[in-house]
This record gives sequence, structure tokens and C-alpha cells, in this order.
Amino acid sequence: MNLVEAKLTRDTEVMGSMSPYVTMVFKGKKYKSKTMNYAGKIPKWNEKFTFEVTSADEELMLRVWD
Repeated sequence: MNLVEAKLTRDTEVMGSMSPYVTMVFKGKKYKSKTMNYAGKIPKWNEKFTFEVTSADEELMLRVWD
């Protein structure tokens, strides 16, 4: 999976820019992207993650945090 970028709808910072990162959970294992310091509402990670998918029913949960 390529984690490329996000277009976030709201800014959670009162002063300064957001520093977002993504957490992922797949098959009970947790992964975390790099923190994009001061990237604001359009962070660009360009990170690659590899998951071994054995069934189309498997779920990948992504969350974006600041």
C-alpha cells in the first residue's frame, strides 16, 4: 500500500500548522506513518507499507491524527 497524501477538511490547530500522521491496524498489528511536521491540511507522506492479504474479507483501518 502506498500512503501518498491527504486532503483534510478542518484544521485542528488554533495557532500554527497541524503535524499529521496516520495509524493503521491490520490483522491486529499496528503501524504508524512518519509525522509530517507543520504540513497543515494537505500532508504528503509518500510512504510504502506492505501487508500480506490472504482474504478479501480482511480489514485495514486507517486513522489520521494530529
